[in-house]
Amino acid sequence: MSRVVFTLDLDRCTGCSACAVACRNENETGPDIDWRTITTFNSMRLPEFGVLHFALSCNHCENPSCQPGCPAAAYTIDPDGVVTLNVDHCIGCQYCSWVCPYEAPQFNMSLGTMEKCTLCPDRRGQGRDPACVTSCPVGALGFEELGEPEIPALPGFPDTGTRPGIRISKRSLTVDAPGMTIAHSRHQISTSETTPVLEGLRAEWPLWLFTSVATCMVVWFAVALIEGVSVLVVPFAAVGFAAMLISAFHLGKPKRMYRAVFNFKTSWISREIIFFSAFFLLACVHGLWPHVTVGKMTLVCGLLALFSIDMVYSVRGQDVPMFGHSAMTLLSASFLIALLTHSALLLVIFGLFRTATYLSRGRRGPWMLFRIIGLVILPALLWVVDSTSGQAVVIVLIAIAELRDRAELYAELRFLTPGRQVDRDLVVANRGLDILVNNKSQ
Repeated sequence: MSRVVFTLDLDRCTGCSACAVACRNENETGPDIDWRTITTFNSMRLPEFGVLHFALSCNHCENPSCQPGCPAAAYTIDPDGVVTLNVDHCIGCQYCSWVCPYEAPQFNMSLGTMEKCTLCPDRRGQGRDPACVTSCPVGALGFEELGEPEIPALPGFPDTGTRPGIRISKRSLTVDAPGMTIAHSRHQISTSETTPVLEGLRAEWPLWLFTSVATCMVVWFAVALIEGVSVLVVPFAAVGFAAMLISAFHLGKPKRMYRAVFNFKTSWISREIIFFSAFFLLACVHGLWPHVTVGKMTLVCGLLALFSIDMVYSVRGQDVPMFGHSAMTLLSASFLIALLTHSALLLVIFGLFRTATYLSRGRRGPWMLFRIIGLVILPALLWVVDSTSGQAVVIVLIAIAELRDRAELYAELRFLTPGRQVDRDLVVANRGLDILVNNKSQ
């Protein structure tokens, strides 16, 4: 289908950043905000591989990730294919920057909202091309009002299913070898990124605290329901209100948080908020009027809220998949419910599964040992320790291990970006060349 498309000739692009500078000047963006950036494949200029410069902004995808992911319904797709962000509707949750594989939406800290390429509507209204296109000195970047997107198989530009509005051309995907034989240099290329847990929490602590408290509240209610008692409404309500208040600290525009439920149809964040709110209100009603049906409805809403939380972090291209992660809220809640209701079989199943998933992440150090103890040894102690104070100590230690595991999740968040993708593809290419050289030498 014909629509607005950028065109990019990789044989011409030199990575000079003239397009990025023109975009910044035209739109008067902040010093730390770039609507268009240059991502270079093989920036180290290794002789065995070609060098590709990707001049990328918002690609105005036919099937964008930002629009269905935005809980505030701030994104719309115009008839001509332009993906538009209404900053007056944006709540500044930054989720669109997580799900966009091209890192197009940028967070403006001074305004508290996201912003991105608008495709220069004023210039286009005058029959002119966007500023980035007219500034390209070598004619590598172009624009068509009615064009056909086309993306060949290129390193650094994977097929993510978004159908971006860009047509990339490249005569050859290999570099012509010089008339001599060069030895493969066996470069040590790594894409490993490690973030200390506390540093990872510095930006995401409201989400860590809210999701942890939400998990505990569902466990609290489920255990009370199984034991045939009601939750104490006043402390339960106080914890719930505090959790929802804390979650607003993550937003750039907290006063617009009411808009977070506007996209229930496609946004897992909207679903998370709606299901948790329903769980919270029904749990308070059940505490005052303990009816069986109300109790079941409450538990279902709570489990759906936890499932929605896990789906929020299930983003394509993430280094550590959410499903099967030991810190999944639904998995954590199931483990804790089995623990507190003394369901030995379920506790063993969930405990062993979470231990295996934790070890598969490759975590090392003293916290790894403590986490394994929290999943295997400490739960067994609850059947051995008779004193109430002793059991309380064991439960506190298990809670600390759970909170640490959830904190590690935020430190491990690595969403797909052009920069990370080119690094991954260069590693794959280097390994393939290693194998080829080793086979020839044998």
